[in-house]
Formats: sequence, structure tokens, C-alpha cells
Amino acid sequence: MTALTDVDVLSPAGSLLDLPRGRGGILDCGSDGFDDSGMLLWGMPVRLARGEIDADGLIRQCSRDVSRGRAVRVRPGVYAALPEWNEARPRQRFLTTVAAMAISRPGTPVFCRQAALVLHDLPMVNVPQAIDTRTIHPGSARRRRPVLGGRSDFSAFAECCHLWPSAWREVRETGDPVIESLLPNGSLFTAEALVCAVADTVPLLPLGDAVSVLDALMSGRRDRSGSGRAEEPWSMEDLVDAASWCTSAGARQRYLACLALASERSESVAESWSKVRFHELGFEAPVQQEVLQDAQGEEIARGDFWWEGGRILGECDGLKKYSGPDSYSGESTMDVLRKEREREDRIRAEGIITVRWDWSDLRHPRRLAWKLDRAGVPRRG
Repeated sequence: MTALTDVDVLSPAGSLLDLPRGRGGILDCGSDGFDDSGMLLWGMPVRLARGEIDADGLIRQCSRDVSRGRAVRVRPGVYAALPEWNEARPRQRFLTTVAAMAISRPGTPVFCRQAALVLHDLPMVNVPQAIDTRTIHPGSARRRRPVLGGRSDFSAFAECCHLWPSAWREVRETGDPVIESLLPNGSLFTAEALVCAVADTVPLLPLGDAVSVLDALMSGRRDRSGSGRAEEPWSMEDLVDAASWCTSAGARQRYLACLALASERSESVAESWSKVRFHELGFEAPVQQEVLQDAQGEEIARGDFWWEGGRILGECDGLKKYSGPDSYSGESTMDVLRKEREREDRIRAEGIITVRWDWSDLRHPRRLAWKLDRAGVPRRG
């Protein structure tokens, strides 16, 4: 078992440069024109320029690139090309910064809260604005926003260092570890154990993200980012037991309130957020993934949401459904649209009302409420 007093001095078996590298993670990029200092961090090309590997004045070269607007200094000694950095998605910039912190820190940072959940491959719509770590030193617990060297279109992620919760000292007597080493994408990170990160973070998240995390745990879904790590689904009993790791009575109450909306039947983050919107807008909770049959007993559809009383089928659509070879089915956009039209005709023939929405409606709850009311979705009494 790892003691709290040990976490700031843990060291991986080898440096990040010595670890195995896999597709999409940390890779040697020598074949792409980089020298030994070139790497890929979650698909982001970066260059390491530190004193111990300063080949041919690489530090000065990278500093010139930053001053000329060609590169950004992600963290001390870790540089990324400016165009790739500005064009990357927020999650990719976040993960790249996490990896840069792990590389540039003299010790081994223990990532916690939202950073730990992302490293555990759990999905969230809202990318964290800060990277959280743990410390045992009261003087180190603070929030700071490093300056992102270069002319980036985006500000640097803040860094928040938190003390270990005193409430966990008693819980740890059960023998459960509070940290674990992760190997996502061929790299080594130290983060809070998943049960700790879930119990400590879920009460702090927006309700939609909190339910998305819990749904993903129950269904076994992960936003793997290429890590390939398999995880067993959590049962409702597992999630209830995790509440013992909450750090206060108020946090435990908020955690259990989020858990009341969780279900293993949610198949996407959009479905998780849809459930939250129904709850916030006062609509009755639907059945998820209901199999609908025609008068002859043949299956005609499996709906995202089903309101039996009004015979209303709710469908949460995303562009991925119609994205040709990149769609869920792998079929062309025309084939997907044709099959969808045939499915709609069969549903309509059974007198079933269909209501559809997408992410733009989830971001504007009034618009979603108007669609549901127009379809006749019942509200809670």
C-alpha cells in the first residue's frame, strides 16, 4: 500500500524517454525529420529541449522559434509547433500539457480530480481548465496559471496543487491504495486511484459531466485515446460503495444525487446529458434503449429514449451517425440516410411519435423543451 507521505517522492521505473512507445501516445519521431528530442504526445509533435539533452544548442533554437512565433513553450523544456498547437482540439492540448508536466517536473506529479479522470479515459464534454495535482506540503497547495510561451491563440492551463484530504487517512486503513501508475499511450503517469478520483471529483462537476462519468463507469465505456486498456463495468453497488471516499457529508450527498440519474444503458455522452436536461426541465424520465416492435412482433427500432405513456420515441442525433466511412456502421452517408428513412416510415406506421434533438439543443435547453413539449412528452406531476 502506498502511504500518503511517499507520493511526492515516487519515481517511475525509468524515464519517459526509456518507456515503450505506442501509436497515438509518446513516440520517437526521428523518421519524420525530428532528432532524438522529437516526440508525439497524444498526436501532438513536441520537442524536448533540456540541459541533459541539449544537442547542438537545441534550447536556444527552440527559444528563437518561440520568439519568432513558430512554436509555443508548453512547459519548461517542452515545445510544440504553433500551427499544430492552435489547430488541436482542447482535449489534445490538455493531455499534451499533462504529459509535458510529467516530463518537465523533477519529481513524479500525482494527477488528481479531473486530470485523473481524463487519464483514466473517462469522457467529459467540458475540458478541464486546470490540471490538478496532489501534495503533502501545505505551502505547495496553490493555484497558478503559467505563461504559455509563444503567440498561442489559447491561454495556458492553470495548475492547482491540492493537499491530500484528511478524510482519506481513515479510509486508507482498509488497505486500498490512493494512487496508481497508469500506462496510457505508452507513457507512465501517476494519478489518484480511480475510486478516489471519482468520489472526489463527481460532486464538483457540472451535473451533465458528472452523470456522463458515472454512466461510462456503469457501461464500461472509455474514451481510450489509443491506450487500449480494458476496464470492467462498475455495478451500482460499486458506485454506492465509492461514496465512502467522499471527503465530506455534503460531497457525499451531491455524489449520490448524481448517481440517482446514472444508468448503464446510456451509450454516449450526449445521452447522459439528455437525461440531465429532462430532469432539469421537469420531464418524466424515459426508458433507455427500448426495443420497439410492430403489430406482427417484428423489431422495427431500438430507441435512445422511450416514453410509453405517449408512445413517443426520442432520438439524440450526432453527426457521427452520418459520417460515411467514419460513421458507426461504416456505411456511406446515402446508405445511412436511406435506412434511416425506411426505419422512420415503419415507426410512423405504428402511430409512434418521433422527436429528435442534437448537441445544439442540449446547449440551449429552452429549444429542447419546446421540441419535447410539441411532441407531447409528459412532464412530472
